[in-house]
Formats: sequence, structure tokens, C-alpha cells
Amino acid sequence: MTTTVTAHPTPAPAAERAPEHGAVIAVPTHDGGVHGRYLHHAPGPAATVEILLALFTTRYRGRRGYATAVRELIIEHPSGWARLGSATSRDKEIKPRRAPAPVGECYCHQPDGAPRPALIEAALATLHDAEANPNSWIRVRHGELGDGTPWKIDGGAVPDGIEYVYVLTPRGILVKARDGAYPNTSRFAAAIEFRWDQPPRPEQIEHACAAIRARTTTDLAQEKSADILADAARQLAAIPAHHDLVLHLIAGASRYLSVPGEHTPESALARAAGLHPAELGGHLHRIERGEQIRLLRRAAHQLNPDKHPEP
Repeated sequence: MTTTVTAHPTPAPAAERAPEHGAVIAVPTHDGGVHGRYLHHAPGPAATVEILLALFTTRYRGRRGYATAVRELIIEHPSGWARLGSATSRDKEIKPRRAPAPVGECYCHQPDGAPRPALIEAALATLHDAEANPNSWIRVRHGELGDGTPWKIDGGAVPDGIEYVYVLTPRGILVKARDGAYPNTSRFAAAIEFRWDQPPRPEQIEHACAAIRARTTTDLAQEKSADILADAARQLAAIPAHHDLVLHLIAGASRYLSVPGEHTPESALARAAGLHPAELGGHLHRIERGEQIRLLRRAAHQLNPDKHPEP
């Protein structure tokens, strides 16, 4: 019996589609950034990673698999996706499938494969602008997410309401979440990365993404202070002894760090030693190099235990 692919219904108008689960699927650019397309059905980080891993496992295998994925997911569907995956006459479940089944339900083509009117109108408008202004920098016009017009979403200008960007690389998936330490901006931070052959860990993915979204400017300051302390420990372990060297290394690394006094590396080091900051210099004079290194690492651990293990 021949298996046939079931066509999906026409996507609802943009006004009827609240982007509560929408995300961006993207690829890296040569200048270190990313660009991608809108994906409406992205039901949380763990579930979306599972969909993307299944898509690459079933559809984009082999040496040229990644290039095919970039072409199908990003280049050939400029208006983005309602969902990834398709159904068949024998299996009604919508899931990633091998070609020639459709990649999914896109916003730029009708069920018969013809371009949607909004895509044609945007293309004609761009052509008109290029012909009228041959020496100007022409940008493709777009409307709203999912309305059928093309939209190339850059990593530094992700639309409001989008909380996650899934960056597809030849190695695997990098999940980036909107950074809670920079509210009211389009700044995203790397949360977690998975190889294509690595089984996903849902709890780990959700925890990593929630941590990025929930962190505050104070958390970010503590992370930076912890990094400074840990780096000072690494440098101190490799150079000759000098009692003032600990504070010298910290001061040099944190001279551009603008944080409240209680969050500076020096304050964290004093707390780890159980001292008032004014007593820190004398204490460092009295202890040996090994204890200085352990104190630095203990202070880094207290500020950011997820990254810096307990010494």
C-alpha cells in the first residue's frame, strides 16, 4: 500500500496566533552572529530540542545533511514555520519524517507548493525598491510574524515575545535564551549545547534555560566576580610567591567591573575568609600560597557554585 503525505490546513491569520511558544531556528553567520526564521510551534526548550534532534536524525543524515538542512529550513522558507513535521495517510501523528515528505508546515507556501500572496507581494516590493534605488542598501520588507512575508531574524534583533533561539550547527544544537540580566533588550545568552548524536536530557535543558531567563544584574555581577577570582587563582598557581600579588591580580582584572561594593571580588574574598575587608590584606600576608589559592577558589565557589566546584 502506498503511503501518501497529508497536506496541512492553511495557517490561521497572524492576529489569531499568539506567539506564546514561538521561537527562532537559526544558523551561525561568518561574522560570529546568527540569523534564522520564526518557528511558531516550539513547545518549550526540551520539547523543541527533541523535535530538532529527531528532524536531523531522520532527514539530514550524511556528509551533506547540514547543508540540506540550512537550505530547507532557512533559505527556501523565508517566511518561517508554523510547525516542523508532517503526517501521512497511515500515520496521523505530526513528526519529523524523511524526504520526500514535507519538512513541516511553512508560512510562505500554500499546500500545493505555490507561494503565498504575502510572499509574492514582499518580493515584488523589494524588486521595485531595488530598481528605483539601484545605489541604495535594499532591505526586504516584512509585516508580522507568520503573516506570510519573509523575515530574516538576526541574533541581535529578535522580536518581542520570542524567548529562545535554537542555533543549528554542523555539530549539534546550541540553545540560547533571552538574558534576564538585560531586561527590555534583545540580548540572548548561551544556555546549553547538544550534539546531534547526544540524547537530550529534558530536566538539564529546562534548568539551564530557566537560569538564563531568571538571572539578574546582581547574578551577572557575581558570575563575573567569580570568574575573576578563579582566574586569579590560576595565575597565582603559576607564578612566584608575593604576598601582595593576590590583591594585585584581582584589582587588575576588576578595574572595569562596575558593581556595588558588597559584590566586588575583594569583598567576596573577605567573606570566604570570614573577615572584614579591612583585615584581608594582613590575612593574605600570614597565609601560604596554597591557602591563598584555596581561599580564591572557595570565594569563586560561593559566588557561582554551578561553574566553580568547591575546592
